[in-house]
Amino acid sequence: FCFLILGGFLTASEDEDYLSLFNEDNESTEEEVSGESSSSGISLMGEHKATWGGPLSPDNLTYQGPAHGVFLENKLSLDININNSLRLYSSYNIGQSVITSELVPVEPDITPGENYLKWNHDFFSMSLGYQLFSWGSADLQNPTDVLNPRDYQKGLLAEKLPIFAMALNLYPTDSFVWENIFIPMEEDEAYGSDMLTMFPRELFQKNMITSPSPLVIDPVPQTRDVTIAGIPREPGSFVFGSRLRFYFPGIDFSLSYVY
Repeated sequence: FCFLILGGFLTASEDEDYLSLFNEDNESTEEEVSGESSSSGISLMGEHKATWGGPLSPDNLTYQGPAHGVFLENKLSLDININNSLRLYSSYNIGQSVITSELVPVEPDITPGENYLKWNHDFFSMSLGYQLFSWGSADLQNPTDVLNPRDYQKGLLAEKLPIFAMALNLYPTDSFVWENIFIPMEEDEAYGSDMLTMFPRELFQKNMITSPSPLVIDPVPQTRDVTIAGIPREPGSFVFGSRLRFYFPGIDFSLSYVY
């Protein structure tokens, strides 16, 4: 896919979040090392992006789904911080397809983003709600960052989806953090109803020799038969993760475990 991206940023807060400029892990830009949050107040933020995607296969030139055509994305968030200890964060994503194959108006797609309540104390913090987590860092795919499901409707470089979880972070010293995350029910990845259109037709065809002399080979199309087994949504599908993070002059490292 080829993408043309235009981005904008709007905030009602006087203090700019410079940390978000360097945040490439698709996570909240809240402070993790210490148990203290930013100054008290209310901030309203918005991120706006226009994306154009062109399929590699001519069969997929349909302008259907978020992976094809022109797509507008808007993220609106409300951040309330009380006395540097209690934080309420709520965000929603509003997506709108501009061009479709039928050239008819499409209803906007409104989905909730991160929505959680967090309590900060001197040596620990607790949070409950739909959250994003980032364990480790990598240029493309991170094998240690497996807590959040991903949205593959726009291609292989999928973004994370918030998941309902309870998190407990302990800060015994400035050089050590112990993170614990409990997810009651594991969530499925998002592929979208038009997932089959993302696979080229050539992957689902075979060749047949129709004439040995002269040799004539004709392609025989096959049905695009692709199914993905879903994760059972039951209490037995819980996920628990724990990570120890160490900060020393010149080196940082962590040890993580996910069950």
